[in-house]
Amino acid sequence: MKRKNGVVISEEMLRDMARFFLKELFYGIPEIPVSYGDPDKEEISCDAAGEFRLEKCQGYDVSGDSLFNTPGYRWRYKAMWEGYPEFGGVDFGVFEGLWENPLNHPEAYIVIRRCQARDALRLTGTLLHELLHYYCWYIGLDHHDGDRDFEDLCREMGLSSNFRDWVWKDGKWKSVFDYSHVEEYLRMYVEHLLEERDVA
Repeated sequence: MKRKNGVVISEEMLRDMARFFLKELFYGIPEIPVSYGDPDKEEISCDAAGEFRLEKCQGYDVSGDSLFNTPGYRWRYKAMWEGYPEFGGVDFGVFEGLWENPLNHPEAYIVIRRCQARDALRLTGTLLHELLHYYCWYIGLDHHDGDRDFEDLCREMGLSSNFRDWVWKDGKWKSVFDYSHVEEYLRMYVEHLLEERDVA
């Protein structure tokens, strides 16, 4: 399967892919806005292929949430665990907003780096990675990169991990991710499109 070709995956198709995968792989949880973003326009972080983002609900008052003198946030300490030696035993933390709880109805959305629009396989892998962040958050699991809940599901589904699937070689980070599972997910979506076309 070609990684790159002359076909540009439109934003409409990107959203359709997200709807399909949410239904088929993530138990039909509610749709989430998905769009392309450009780092030059500060629509996505400069080093990100994709991002699952949360923003405070307009009516949410953070004044009563103060921890460590930072209203609305908590420092959630995460220690590394046995079974993931590739993480190197490093301890780290996540600066997490209390308003991020699904019960507080934050605005959730996904942004995908626009340059992936010509690479269907890479785009599918990135989209599924971000949808998994969303799924974990929505059902109450720890959803950040490096969280055990999230990393275990990445492994189970054959999706990329920002920790496990990169190696430092020749002075730069290189991906060692096996796209075979992502190819199957992309094939599922293409077969769905063909079935829809036949019905029409």
